[in-house]
Amino acid sequence: MKNFISLNKAKEQKVFSIFLFGASGIGKTEVARLIANGLQSDCYLAKINFQNYSSQDALNSLIGSPAGYVGCNNGELSEKIQKSKVGVLLCDEFEKTTRPVFSFFLELLEEGQFTDSMAREYDMDGYIIIFTSNLLNEADYKKAIPPELQTRFDLVCEFENPTMEEKIEFLDLLLEMAKSNYIEQFAEIEITEDEKKQLYAFDYSSLSSLRDIKRVFNNRLMDFFCRKGIGQ
Repeated sequence: MKNFISLNKAKEQKVFSIFLFGASGIGKTEVARLIANGLQSDCYLAKINFQNYSSQDALNSLIGSPAGYVGCNNGELSEKIQKSKVGVLLCDEFEKTTRPVFSFFLELLEEGQFTDSMAREYDMDGYIIIFTSNLLNEADYKKAIPPELQTRFDLVCEFENPTMEEKIEFLDLLLEMAKSNYIEQFAEIEITEDEKKQLYAFDYSSLSSLRDIKRVFNNRLMDFFCRKGIGQ
């Protein structure tokens, strides 16, 4: 990331692309949120779910329909880019899209810009584009993603199921994020070790994904806050 920022300032690289793949619910989207929040706290994360882009007219939905065609003039990508202020785009379930969309992103990553159906140009200079996929292993990745597009990704990372230690570290991170949201109240209230153990007490065998752990943990935190009078 630091190298990209330096290269971008030197006009040597316009876009930084990351491809994350692995089982559902193990933290890929969370990584995208952390990157976005690291650039600007509480920012809007532009996200497109490519599960909705598997039809023949997928590219039209992405960048708008050409003149004379029935459809939307403004594609979803154009709209999301206009809303984004932090320069991070999340392309979720990217493996499910079509060959024309793959080709579109091949050019976008090469040029650092794109033109929509209304001939409006969008400069992606400085953008971090994060592609996520539920592909389970490298063999599936190489089969599903065109080879020429694979060479355009700056970073490719396979996510494995989190270990017990990583799950605890994830809970620590969630707790620290909660403290930052309620910093004034937390300055007056301490969480004892017994309370922390109760918050962290899960049947981890039934909550294998980080998404499920986060959902249950956040509910527990809300109950804890209510008992302590935090956020009221």
